[in-house]
Amino acid sequence: MQKNTRLPALSVHLDDEDEKKVVVSFDPIVSFDPISNTQDLTLNDLKESIDAAGFGNYRLSQSALQEVLEKYMAREPFSVIVGKAVDGKFNISIDANQINAYLTCTPPYGGEPVTLTHILRAVEQQGITQAIDHVAITNALKENGENILIASGKAAVDGSDGKFENLIPGAKKRSPRLDENGIADFRELGGIPVVHIGDTLMRRVLPTSGEHGINLYGQSIPAKPGEEVMFASQLEGVKFDPNDQNVLIATIDGSPVILENGMSVEPIYSTQDVDLRIGNIDFLGTVNVKGDVKTGLTIKATGDININSTIEGVTLIAGGDIVVKGGIIGLTEKGNTSGSSITCKGSCHANFVQNASISAGNGIFIRDFVMQSELSAKHQVIVGDKGSLKGHIIGGVTRAGVLIKAQVIGSPAHKKTVLITGVDQTLHDRLSTIAETRSIATNKLFQISKLLELARTNPDRIPAESIKAAEATRVATNAELSMLLLDEEEVEREIAIGEKAQVIAEKQFLEATEIRIGTLLHNFHVNRESGVLQIKEGKLILT
Repeated sequence: MQKNTRLPALSVHLDDEDEKKVVVSFDPIVSFDPISNTQDLTLNDLKESIDAAGFGNYRLSQSALQEVLEKYMAREPFSVIVGKAVDGKFNISIDANQINAYLTCTPPYGGEPVTLTHILRAVEQQGITQAIDHVAITNALKENGENILIASGKAAVDGSDGKFENLIPGAKKRSPRLDENGIADFRELGGIPVVHIGDTLMRRVLPTSGEHGINLYGQSIPAKPGEEVMFASQLEGVKFDPNDQNVLIATIDGSPVILENGMSVEPIYSTQDVDLRIGNIDFLGTVNVKGDVKTGLTIKATGDININSTIEGVTLIAGGDIVVKGGIIGLTEKGNTSGSSITCKGSCHANFVQNASISAGNGIFIRDFVMQSELSAKHQVIVGDKGSLKGHIIGGVTRAGVLIKAQVIGSPAHKKTVLITGVDQTLHDRLSTIAETRSIATNKLFQISKLLELARTNPDRIPAESIKAAEATRVATNAELSMLLLDEEEVEREIAIGEKAQVIAEKQFLEATEIRIGTLLHNFHVNRESGVLQIKEGKLILT
């Protein structure tokens, strides 16, 4: 029992029964000093007395301490339990994947501390077989650490998906993907890449199986193997390398084109001029015109069309890109525009466009100006280079799914200029069609799987030829479903991007300009300096 020398009637001691509880007692009759018996007791005095008795590290109750102070003021004998000894504690937690073990320690308050032996025994009881970090445990005990990593297994490493490796750096993509801003990776104006018979074009990289992991209990964690990619069943101008069925080589001289599931080579038809002597051209491949195209003639190509001059009053139809190094001019007669009808599934590039019609599956890129023309692009129409003094859209109608951008939009002569962008119904219709096709293919795959399972359990019931055909159909259907999934994701992304459609004039909007984004309409009745028109919170906002 410890007594306060200044307050001899006050004593601090442990409970007689278990000696783990701290008791403060007061007996005023032990002292006949009237000054001592009338001395006030403060909280600091009380804590000093407890510290002096050697129990300052016990867990003390603030309410009990306050009770002591109040009873002391009454000068009546009392014994109050003000604290107790608390042993140190620890907890070992395991993450959801059972790969990592973490230790949390709390210090003792007058009780027994946690030791390394305690923790190692608990680890053993939990069945953990992986190596234990003794240093981490020791440090955690010293510092009373929280969530300290003390043991680890090894996470499984999933296999990487198969992919196609393009071996021709100059090859172009027939269907470029949109980035997060709705801008597609279109091929710049330039030459035509050429490959020759036997050239190596593309390699199919096989998926990896991954690396199995192991959890804290020594159990294997299986890795997820990567997904396989397959070359499309019909690729023109290519074949498998006889020495490696995962490599495509060219079977003809021509222009390489990257497709979703492989690469094709398109033949190239080159000519100096296209005139009445040659006549109209309809070619399975790419057409390259080094000189002029006579007015009134038509060029059709399943690939690209490249023309090094200005064209006037011609028709161009391409399955790929159309690049006109000069301008595109339509013939006009009594206010009517005829000729110079340009249609391509890729993108269209030209220096300028006047009185012409252009429709592009991807984008339209005009360097100088567009005048009294009708332009329609799936993704974007961009007129003029950034910072250029040129780049005007004057009159006519311009449509794009995501973006229309020019330096100046509108006619100085106040002729009506119409721009239309944003999501249209065709994208939603396309999404519905893809969903229906996927449903049919999924059902087909289910039926094939049932047939193959029947063949596996009853080998004699199904002819070998039928099994082989079913296996081939299964592979083809899986490839079709993969393509449909990619298409669906792309359309959904286009819809999402289309909802953020913009019209940008980097220098000026002129009056008599009408802009429609989605279902919303904005008319410019006066000239306006540069700005961005887009939908925000359901309204057209010009910033």
